[in-house]
Amino acid sequence: VTNYHVINGANPVTVTFASGEEMKAVIVGKDIWTDLALLKVTVDVNFNVPAFSLGDSSLVKTGETVLAIGSPIGLDFSGSVTMGIISGKDRIIPVDLDKDGTDDWDNIYLQTDAAINLGNSGGPLINMAGELIGITSLKFSESSVEGMGFAIPINEVIPIIDQLIAKGSVVRPSIGFSAVDIKDLTKDQKKFYGINLSVGSGIVITSVTVGTPAYRSGLKALDVITKFDGTAVTSFKDYRKFLYGKKVGDQVEISYMRGAANYTTTLRVE
Repeated sequence: VTNYHVINGANPVTVTFASGEEMKAVIVGKDIWTDLALLKVTVDVNFNVPAFSLGDSSLVKTGETVLAIGSPIGLDFSGSVTMGIISGKDRIIPVDLDKDGTDDWDNIYLQTDAAINLGNSGGPLINMAGELIGITSLKFSESSVEGMGFAIPINEVIPIIDQLIAKGSVVRPSIGFSAVDIKDLTKDQKKFYGINLSVGSGIVITSVTVGTPAYRSGLKALDVITKFDGTAVTSFKDYRKFLYGKKVGDQVEISYMRGAANYTTTLRVE
């Protein structure tokens, strides 16, 4: 298990073990949203590597001692171990995947003050029982910040890896439309498109794909989505979070405005 950003664009991909033995790896699957990837190596019958026991990241306590293992700055320092504590749990950090200046997704992290350096990404964060509780992923490296590293909790990792093993990718539900945050539209743009000026939050549908649940339910471009299963939608990131919390086949209720009128439709995500 490693990070998406570690192997993205790499060719070939190799894995170096503590013994120094290096092997070519196959990318089983990767997921940009959670920054996780799964590699596979083929070894001979005499090759034996003990695996970590998986911990339960929901039981981690703030102040608990942890160790991070990795290869900071390269293989010359492979297997480096740093010690710290859990500084915080359930830290929400937004990510801008397409680098357009708008956050696309929120990821959940364990925060630690164990030193995390370039090359630690994809390495293990373990507790004092030797259990794997997280995959180190990022750090804050501003000059005014010290000791703020982050790891993906193992309870978030396992469901993603299970899907990568089974399917090679993570299947997320879809409704079938594209949209933008209404707060990104100017007053003049709202007037031009006939959007109610009193609506300050929600998402505006920009296009609907033919044959999708959105199309079949009658949703159209310029409809303003205001609620998802009764919960207010304030941004496209909110909508995506709600949607990705569903399973394919789940029924959802969408509340929306068309002009000055309010509507509600029910559909099944695909």
